[in-house]
Amino acid sequence: MTRTWQKRPHSVRAVLARSLATVTAAALAQLACSEPAPPAPNLVLITLDTLRADRLGSYGHAPARTPVLDGIAAGGVRFQDAVSQATTTPPSHASILTGLNPARHGLRKLHGQRLPEANETLAEILRARGYTTAAFVSDLPLGSRTGLDQGFDLYDELDEQIPAGAGEAGDTNARVFRWLDDAPEAPVFLWVHYFDPHHPYYPPTDYRDAVGLGDADWAQKVLPRNTNRKRPDGRTLKTPAPKVTENMSRLYDAEVAYTDAAVGALLARLREEGLLDDAVVAFVADHGEQLGEGGYYFGHWDVLEETARVPMVISHSDGRHAGAVVEQLVATIDLLPTLLAWLGVDASLDFDGRDLTPLARGEALPERPVYTEQFEYFPVRAMRGRDWMLRQAAAPRARVEDAEALLQPRTRARSNRASPRDVVAAEDAKQALSQALSEAAHPEERHETEWIEVPGAVRAQLRALGYTDEARGPDR
Repeated sequence: MTRTWQKRPHSVRAVLARSLATVTAAALAQLACSEPAPPAPNLVLITLDTLRADRLGSYGHAPARTPVLDGIAAGGVRFQDAVSQATTTPPSHASILTGLNPARHGLRKLHGQRLPEANETLAEILRARGYTTAAFVSDLPLGSRTGLDQGFDLYDELDEQIPAGAGEAGDTNARVFRWLDDAPEAPVFLWVHYFDPHHPYYPPTDYRDAVGLGDADWAQKVLPRNTNRKRPDGRTLKTPAPKVTENMSRLYDAEVAYTDAAVGALLARLREEGLLDDAVVAFVADHGEQLGEGGYYFGHWDVLEETARVPMVISHSDGRHAGAVVEQLVATIDLLPTLLAWLGVDASLDFDGRDLTPLARGEALPERPVYTEQFEYFPVRAMRGRDWMLRQAAAPRARVEDAEALLQPRTRARSNRASPRDVVAAEDAKQALSQALSEAAHPEERHETEWIEVPGAVRAQLRALGYTDEARGPDR
């Protein structure tokens, strides 16, 4: 049966009135039932300068005294094979904070460059979403002149007149605690950088004593050296005596233990302030350290396993994925997109890194090679896969583009060249790594490097840390 509607006086007005009443009632009901959006989790990012992965207990170092960092790893996700994108502090941190390889973000050197403002950093992403952002860095290479202060409401750095290496972890914590006294408004993004594992190794006396070193042993400290290369006068740097190398290694462990205790003090204070009740805590190193392997002593030259492989851990206060261990090769550029995912933030940006949460859940992600570079001492870069590394290294002042790319197994990364049989067997891997290396070194979109003047006093401080003060272009 077909119904026919007849118009009646005021029918339209009546229908509108009923409709408005219905919509209003529904809206009021929705408001009554809805709850305010949950507060955003806080984020605490801890970066540990010059900490190689294999010197933490959670990464298999039996003598380690690192209960705090190991505890974070036990309660979170530990990435067993994480590789840094640069073995120099500012470029590496730039990659961590942007999720981009160095050739894309444009900061390639220890000094004389700054991060181009066209980059969007983690701090900028979170500040735009209501976060209070604060950074506390512990030495000159991360000063605001590098541009890494982008997006931070507070960027607390050392005065350039303070002697190099003087930013001890305890002093860094004191600066953070003074900031916490003013009760920063949540949600908070706090980045704390500790410098102590970097040469020169000056652990507090009780930490030095704990590794069995007395005053005489401590006095045998030597400067970083690369015994593979000749000095300008034609001589090679003398290899340290085995006892000295052993003592330096133990001093390094003492510095790591001291840093671990400082991280514990930081987390204790943050817990007192309630900032860890709902929070993501992550720690990562910018690069590692060589303690005699391959002729390199107490510095982070080259892009080999000892300097490129770093610890990386993410933990959430809700216990998600606690105890997970990811064996697959990952990169420090993956940290930013993963952190955003854990914070529930969609930045809609094009990162070189990717969200690693599926791996934390035990799911699969396609394997991808990882890029690393270093232009500070001699130009060298590499592309790593799970089993192989393709490495290009040139002489100082030479172009890395002109250097031969050598394939080597990662398990023998200290060798300069794989055997011919290995190379033939891995020809497919070499071709894939070569293609990936070219793409990472020459991205289609990139931010042009910005060069800046560096005061002479700063150059002198950097030389005191064992760095060169030469300004060579990143194409070298």
